[in-house]
Amino acid sequence: FLATLIRGDQSGIPVAEQLLLDIIDTVREPLLVLDPEFRVIQVNRAFFRIFRVAPSETIGNVIFALGDGQWDIAPLRELLRGAPRWREPQVSRPHARRRRSHANTRR
Repeated sequence: FLATLIRGDQSGIPVAEQLLLDIIDTVREPLLVLDPEFRVIQVNRAFFRIFRVAPSETIGNVIFALGDGQWDIAPLRELLRGAPRWREPQVSRPHARRRRSHANTRR
């Protein structure tokens, strides 16, 4: 559907882009989209709710600087800099109970 929309009509690109953003926002699990320099370029509502952060504290910032450096952990750095794979880095959050986070990366 998206391929047809994008190829069929150049004015359809903003519609397809908005559709993609809506899909990201409706995912139940916290989701971050990073650029090649590890800056956060898109975040869904679940991330803001679970990690209790505001868009201004998150979007545009390097992931390792989020939460006063809480995300600057070796397993996460290895995961993001390496080949795509599944890992379970632990991120400590001061205002919530400790949870195990699952991360799946793709370049």
